[in-house]
Amino acid sequence: MVEEGIAGLLAPPDDARAMAQALWRSCTDVARARFIFQSARLQAVKKFCIDAIVQSYERLFPGRQLDDSLRGVPGYSGQS
Repeated sequence: MVEEGIAGLLAPPDDARAMAQALWRSCTDVARARFIFQSARLQAVKKFCIDAIVQSYERLFPGRQLDDSLRGVPGYSGQS
């Protein structure tokens, strides 16, 4: 989920003026754009790292054990 001003700028899908204003703000407020970029990247790294994905699957399939086939995959710690 994108939080306004934290991991992105939001505008109603049918409001071209609001979209243009959001784009303009991201071009003119470099510090804010940098903050949003860094926040969005951090959220993506946390949400989509291999450990987070494994934990999601473990919640979907409780009681199932994952085998060691993920060992060696970059970013997988083997801890849930």
